[in-house]
Amino acid sequence: MQDWSRLSAWTKSARRLALELVRSEQFDLAHHITIATWRSPSPLAGLGIPLVFGPVGGGESFPLRFSEILSPSAKVFEGLRGAANVFARTSPRLKRFAKQIAVAMGNNPETLAALRKVGVPDERLQFLSQSFLGEAKFLLEDAVREKAERQRNDRPLKIFAGGNCEGRKGVAIALEGLQEFGRRGYPFSFTFGGLGPELGHLTKLAAAMNFGAGSVSLGQHLDGEEYRRALAEADVYLLPSLREGAPITMIEAMAAGAIPIIADAGGAPMVVDETCGRVIAVTTPRQMALRIADHLEFLALNPAQRATLARAAWLRAKERCMEDTYLKGVDEAYAQARGARV
Repeated sequence: MQDWSRLSAWTKSARRLALELVRSEQFDLAHHITIATWRSPSPLAGLGIPLVFGPVGGGESFPLRFSEILSPSAKVFEGLRGAANVFARTSPRLKRFAKQIAVAMGNNPETLAALRKVGVPDERLQFLSQSFLGEAKFLLEDAVREKAERQRNDRPLKIFAGGNCEGRKGVAIALEGLQEFGRRGYPFSFTFGGLGPELGHLTKLAAAMNFGAGSVSLGQHLDGEEYRRALAEADVYLLPSLREGAPITMIEAMAAGAIPIIADAGGAPMVVDETCGRVIAVTTPRQMALRIADHLEFLALNPAQRATLARAAWLRAKERCMEDTYLKGVDEAYAQARGARV
């Protein structure tokens, strides 16, 4: 609530400043980079110049049929957030704002659909993720090749996930999949490198599970070199998130040659396909867990395929998630906005 109050106060002051600036300077366009939500109109609308909005996210909603995997507090949060999305789609204020947008950039299909619903026409919509990496974030090609060679041996799978530990991330489903994988007799190690509100719930859940010869470590806060080392050593990035915008941790893992196993939800499938990872249909928690176990079993039994997929994941991140790709998308939005009439 405090953050939204601060946002409201900032919006009013930004509007006053923007009006002063356009009276004294000749601008070609305005670009509002939000706190990644489509639900808040920009104070830069109605200045008499084209408006570029985004990239934004937030249009995705947690599937309520998966509430069983959440802690009580997470259930309440996701319910309220879903209601906020429904309400926003009917907001007259947001619909008026939508008519003033020259180009709106969404970071996942659900957000593009939400923007379309409030009145942004298709020709003014563009997909662009705000998550990208600079050259320094990528392993050098020879390092990825060396990693691929290591993955050709029969050592136990090293599995990693990271980010803020929230219920929406699907870690409970990942744990059930790992339990099934362990029951099939495969050793592994799984690390979730992150803290967050769902950590206590997930720790209790994991304590009641039998992972066989596998080991699970939750809530490791990794920074700097520790984090880079965890990514470089990981064979698989496992995070079947059910509500995800633009997953920067997944992109970083792919840039380090980790094979992503993700849910078919949000922005992750815009990057991952079967050539460089595994995308799991959002069905039921149990069915998704079994698919995770199946994919892990395949990777455990096929080290040569692991090496191929690891390199493909690295290449996909390098081709689609570089800073140059983002800047090109922004340039295209600017060119389109300058030719648009709002």
